[in-house]
Amino acid sequence: MKEILDAETYLSRMKNQKVNYHKVLRRMIKDWEANNERPKVLLHSCCAPCSTSSLEFLAEHADVTIFFSQGTQ
Repeated sequence: MKEILDAETYLSRMKNQKVNYHKVLRRMIKDWEANNERPKVLLHSCCAPCSTSSLEFLAEHADVTIFFSQGTQ
């Protein structure tokens, strides 16, 4: 079974730095491409307008499932 790579792998190397999550994601994508991998990603979405850009970007590099749950009050 392959090891699951997550952002913690990259963040642990960035001691005492402000985290640029876009750069972290780009490094992860670079690794996915180098290993010829297409990971499965679960994306939580509060609404369609918020998820559109993220979905379009991630779908180029991963198989994305969107989770939407309308909260109860």
